[in-house]
Amino acid sequence: MPIVLNARCDIFHLQHGEEGTRFAATVERCKSYLAAGADCVYPFGVRDPATIAAFVEAVGAPVNITGRPGMPDAAVFERIGVARITIASAATLVAMSAIQKNVPDEVFAFARARFSEEELVKLTLAIVAINGANRINVAFRAVPGNYRPSVRRAAE
Repeated sequence: MPIVLNARCDIFHLQHGEEGTRFAATVERCKSYLAAGADCVYPFGVRDPATIAAFVEAVGAPVNITGRPGMPDAAVFERIGVARITIASAATLVAMSAIQKNVPDEVFAFARARFSEEELVKLTLAIVAINGANRINVAFRAVPGNYRPSVRRAAE
């Protein structure tokens, strides 16, 4: 089964360095990822279509972007050379935003007082697994509870 190594660069997202240096730093880092064997690069946080087009041209390799509300449609990005558009993170970002806004520090303190570090890690990994399954269901418009595995019958 072929796989694609998609190397993410967070310089724009985390606002590393001076704003005027981020584009060149992102190109440089992504070219390093490509030289190390990445198949595709993902400049996470780059949203402006003109910047994305310049980035695609500068790296000369497949580029992944994050689709967000208000951005042009996929055809526009295809014309400027974007190879992949990620949309699955939108639900996670909404959930994270809601948690940051609505869950006070006392809730986290409550959990730490009742669970060991190992238990918190195990709970977190369980939540990650559930989140992954939910992202797949959302992406494929699967209705919860309706999955039925197909059964292959041996030739009689």
